[in-house]
Amino acid sequence: MAIKPYFIMTLALFALEGCDVTMIQGRVTSATDGAPLQAKMLLFQESDTSRPPLSVTTDGDGRYLIHLESTGQFTLVAMPSSDENVAGYRLHGHTPQHARFTLVPDQTIISDFRLLPSHEYILEAYRPDGALVGHRDWFLKGFAVDENRNATFEFASPITKDGQDALPCVHVPLGERRTFYHPWTVPGFGNVVLPIDNAGRGYRAENAGGTVLNFNLELARTQIHRLKTNLQEYEGNGYSIPNAVRTQAARTEKGLGRAEASSGAEMASLADDATRIALYALESLELARAKQDIEKHRKGGAVLTILDERGKPLADATVEFRQVSHDFLFGIAGSVHLAPPRGYVLMREAGVNFATLMFYWDWTEREQDTIVWDWIDHGVGVLDLHEMGFELKAHALQSLWPWGNPEYVKDLARDLPALDAKTDEHISALVARYREQIDTWNVINEAHFRGGALDLDRDEITTLTKTGVAAIRSHDPESRIIVECMFDWFGESRRQWPDDDFTLSILDYWKQLDEAEVDYDIIGQQLYNGGLIRFFADYKEGQLIGVPTWDLEHLSSVLDQLCELGKPVHVTEQSVPSTWDDDWIQYGAGWWHRPWDEDMQAEFLRAFYTVAFSKPNVEAVSWWNISDTRLNLIHTGGLMTAEGRPKKAYYALKDVIQEWTTSGEDRTDGRGQVAFEGFAGDYELTIAHDGKTWKRTAHISEQKRRQLTIRLGEPRTGIPHGHEPGPEGAAR
Repeated sequence: MAIKPYFIMTLALFALEGCDVTMIQGRVTSATDGAPLQAKMLLFQESDTSRPPLSVTTDGDGRYLIHLESTGQFTLVAMPSSDENVAGYRLHGHTPQHARFTLVPDQTIISDFRLLPSHEYILEAYRPDGALVGHRDWFLKGFAVDENRNATFEFASPITKDGQDALPCVHVPLGERRTFYHPWTVPGFGNVVLPIDNAGRGYRAENAGGTVLNFNLELARTQIHRLKTNLQEYEGNGYSIPNAVRTQAARTEKGLGRAEASSGAEMASLADDATRIALYALESLELARAKQDIEKHRKGGAVLTILDERGKPLADATVEFRQVSHDFLFGIAGSVHLAPPRGYVLMREAGVNFATLMFYWDWTEREQDTIVWDWIDHGVGVLDLHEMGFELKAHALQSLWPWGNPEYVKDLARDLPALDAKTDEHISALVARYREQIDTWNVINEAHFRGGALDLDRDEITTLTKTGVAAIRSHDPESRIIVECMFDWFGESRRQWPDDDFTLSILDYWKQLDEAEVDYDIIGQQLYNGGLIRFFADYKEGQLIGVPTWDLEHLSSVLDQLCELGKPVHVTEQSVPSTWDDDWIQYGAGWWHRPWDEDMQAEFLRAFYTVAFSKPNVEAVSWWNISDTRLNLIHTGGLMTAEGRPKKAYYALKDVIQEWTTSGEDRTDGRGQVAFEGFAGDYELTIAHDGKTWKRTAHISEQKRRQLTIRLGEPRTGIPHGHEPGPEGAAR
């Protein structure tokens, strides 16, 4: 029988008459043979992380006993030890495990741990100054991923060597394989989350014992392997490879060779340089591929046949074509009441055509049975923004965080049938009211992970999701339904909840929805990429949260994997900050190429939109938020300042939309024909001949070449933008 890689805990509660002392006791043994283990038991009080843990050691039979008078939430860690050494490091022998308790007076808790034997990978990670990174700087920042691409719990425990501070050590259960991820400052490139995977092979635990790794060298090997793999794949698929990328690839190999011939801090420094070159080459290659794919996937064509009033081909006529709308959705998130004056006007001027509006329950029905229609009309701004020509999406009809939900909804979460009935009523009312204005409904938001579930279980979440879908289909069958996930790709948020059996990786969540036959249309994925979240701390709903940064190739790979699922994909939330504070590093925040400022925010926007626009299944990218309001998730992540000044990122967005907007002029041949290619959307056509001018419209669809016949009558002087194109084979 296979042994699951989790601790086994038995729990019993006994009243202790006349005693205020709480006791925790149990036994620590090996999961393979039941032998008692030597272990240090560390008890942490979660409400006071500054307090050192209470520590006891197991006896010869693996038993421990802890007495304490404190109450509250605690985490108990069983940290095993052995007599085996590798390169002077004393190994643990087994994988540490932990349990969580809510302690009250007069209580005895019995908690037994059965620990899995493991192979230990000791990470010697060198900073640029040559100092080794200690375990304290590593703890809870990295994570390990198994062969099914799911985050695991083994990352990382401290390991000691005489005369050194504790270093990080990762335990891999015997017979299993892991890839390690950790945020790392690569000098000259950024503070980014990077994998080390033994050059694509992963780290497999064939036997007990330990291996010492120079983390910097392993990092370089992995990034160079990523580059070589992509070069081979893209070249095989017919992409043109820039010479500069080939040159960089050759430099990385030479740099890696020099690093491998060195040792210690010198090896790490040379490896860091090879890593930097490899990462820039990876991103340059990805952008080169993206630009080629944009031409391939995002354009269509038209062959126009112009006939005169008598139905004969009109030769030597001038035809001007000008794109006046996009099929692709360039989006912005926000609400009218929080936007700066003229904020949405400026968005329309930039070419933004899609607006995400906040439909949090607390915004729409704070008092039970009282939906605030006027507020939704003009505070959220449904009617105003629809009038301005935005296509609209209602965000988060269900978002089961403690934040964003009134108290009565949280109370209903204890009674699923009551919550389910109220969900149907609430969503039905909103959809019935706004079905003429809203095209896309976000039925549920961030329900793949524990924090977005109000302590409901997976089946209950699925029930509520289906109820929301049914309400939308019933009242607006022509609309589209989107389900949205936060950027928790491997389910690494499990680190926040040691006993979490709810959180799914993103790909497993989509699989679960399909297996449950949830009827939705669009995959929604958030891809925030650096900075600090102050939002929850500002609203007294949590603490400051750092957002890690990933390199551009990883973000591209995420989008590729989502597109392979076969549904349209929306990047529902993206932003990076326009400021930086080194203090943010302690919360897990990252930066890209250099610490964030307005120029770097704009540079990232250009690069990311280029990659996203190149993916044929990606239909929309929405920047969150329009300005630096309190509601903005990423601090200073808006396209405008709170005072309404457009940032450089605003102009970068305007530039890329203009770059992907087609216009031109040509003349008809002797058959009255003219052909052109352009980005998908509506076009205004101006036809001029012999002093006369005609106006018509046509539509270009992606990857299609249309044959359109235009028969000219009397001259016309204008057609409103957004005029619906005629059927195939005709133009108006």
